[in-house]
Amino acid sequence: MEALDGRKKRLQADFDEVKLSLQEIVGTDEDLETRLRHFDDHINAQKQRKRVEDTRRQDLEDELVSVRKQHTELVAQHGGLVAETE
Repeated sequence: MEALDGRKKRLQADFDEVKLSLQEIVGTDEDLETRLRHFDDHINAQKQRKRVEDTRRQDLEDELVSVRKQHTELVAQHGGLVAETE
């Protein structure tokens, strides 16, 4: 019997701890059902937004590589022109 009481107390403590970490979602049942129905749409929209951002980031990184290469070539060309004039 003591073992059961001890287990009950541990389970109650675990339950109380879990209750502290839960956050109640505000809204009527209808609002929550609507949110649930549109959850997949929301996730898909976020995935699409991430793909667009990743593509934009990759484009910017590619442009940065190109500009750095162009800068290096222009610095070398400038060095060559300065050497010619001396």
